[in-house]
Parts: sequence; structure tokens; C-alpha cells
Amino acid sequence: MVASAPQRLDRLELEALRRRGYEAVNEGRYEEALLLYEHALELARESGDSDTLDLFLVNRAAVRIELAEDDRPALADELAILREVLGRSTSLENGWLAAYQIARLYERRRDFKKSLFYARMAHDRAGWTKTARWLSSSCNLLGNVMLAESHVEEAVDAYRNALAALEPGDDVRRARIRANVGYCFLLQQRRREGMELIYGGLRLLRRLRLERFSISPHLDLAFGHLELSRPADARRHAVLARALATTYRDTEALKNSLFLLGEAEQRLDLPELARETFSTLQREFYRENPGLVRQLLSIDVVPLLNLRA
Repeated sequence: MVASAPQRLDRLELEALRRRGYEAVNEGRYEEALLLYEHALELARESGDSDTLDLFLVNRAAVRIELAEDDRPALADELAILREVLGRSTSLENGWLAAYQIARLYERRRDFKKSLFYARMAHDRAGWTKTARWLSSSCNLLGNVMLAESHVEEAVDAYRNALAALEPGDDVRRARIRANVGYCFLLQQRRREGMELIYGGLRLLRRLRLERFSISPHLDLAFGHLELSRPADARRHAVLARALATTYRDTEALKNSLFLLGEAEQRLDLPELARETFSTLQREFYRENPGLVRQLLSIDVVPLLNLRA
């Protein structure tokens, strides 16, 4: 049976919306992607195609997870949708996407055991199809979860597998994954190699004007410069990370930037600035711990930090 002209147009529009949404996500333009996926969902519901509807439900959930931060009710709603899709969908792509995004959601919640379970499920499904993009994304997510649990060697292996599976020309993912490897190298005391990888990733991200994705490399470089006893350079990157984290409402990155900034200021013998920075940290994130500023001013903060946890 030949599809009618309106049906063909709807499919063409849905495919265009999907492509534009994917490009927006890949470039960190999550707010734009959310609008595109909301429009696509309206068309998908009218089409009556359950696989298409599930695809855009998962895509919308993925964007909402990135934007939700620590909003537990919002994340709970997305988790319910993703579990429904994972349980009912016969589409390999939808099943992989749902498992991947559940793992990502649990990663955002800092529930790394559950995140690892679903990340492995996504990795297995990607392996069945041998789809390069799925496999690379799954390996990168596995690396993130391993690193959050301080399993650095396993994380490096996962990131290397992610790089090996990347399709040619996927420069954005390559830059971000290489920066992840660089942070692992810092933790392994391979500081020179680590800093080179992070700087290389940051240069590419800045050349592509992907500010949102530059937050993590700036934090990594602030951490690395503190490890190398270069507090002035550390402070510069911590300031940049703080500004970007504020712009993009990334609360976890903002928290880490304040830890690193305060430590850099201490080492630069700027006690008043360090006290002010740590006071902001305590006021914004640790109101239940009024003695935090005094504690932070008396210790080296860097060994306590895991920038991926």
C-alpha cells in the first residue's frame, strides 16, 4: 500500500526534526533540542506509529535528564517513561536508547550501581548490532560510571574502546572522550600526558564554540594545575569553569569550581578571597555545615575531589 502524501510529509518532517534535535544535543543546545522533540512528539502521536512515538519519548527524556540537574520529581517522571519503553519496545534502537538513558539518569542521581547495570545493558545491545555510535556512547558512559566509582584503570579501558568505536569525523565526541582519558591520567600521576589530552580536547571544543562542553575540561585543568603546583593557572581555569557553570546552570560543576577556586586562592596566599569563595560554597551547597569554611581553609582540598562523582 502506497503511503498518502500527508503521511509521507509527516515522515519527512519527523526525520528532519530528529536530525536537527540530534545535532542540537551533540552541540549542547539542549533547550533547542527539547523544543524540537516536543514538536516531533505531537506529529508522532498523530501518526499512530508506536516505535516512532517511543523514539521521541526517549529523545525528549534524554534532554530533560540533561536539564533536570537535581530535580528528583522531574527525573522520576522520565525514569517511568524510559522503563515503559524499555519493557515494551521491539525496536533495537529504542531499547538501546532507553537503557542508555536510564543509566545516564542514575548517573545524574549518583546511584552508580544502578547506572552501571543499565550501562552494561546498553553496551550489550550496542554490541549485538555493532552500531558504531551506540557502541562508542555506551563505552564512554561505562567509563564515566567506572571513574565515578574510582575504578580508574577500568575507566581508561572503556574510554579507549569508546575512541576505537568512534566514526570518522565525530570530532565533538572525540574531544570529550580524550579529555576524559586525560583526567584519568591525572589521577594516575601521568600528568604531562593528561594535560596534553585535556588541552587538546578543550582547544577543539572552543574552536567549535561548544561552551557548555568546555566546563569539564576547565575543571580538569584547574585540578591538574593544582597537582602541578601552578595555582595561578588553576585559578584562571576555575574562574572560567565557574562562569560557564553559572551560565548553563550546572550545579555540580559550579560546586567543583568553587572547591578548586578556593584551594587555588589559598595557595596564592589570598586568604580573604579563599574565605569568600568557600563561604559561597558553604552558603549555596552546605548550609547544614556551618563549620565547613574553617575546615576547608585548614586542609588541601584536591585529594578529596572526584570531578566525575
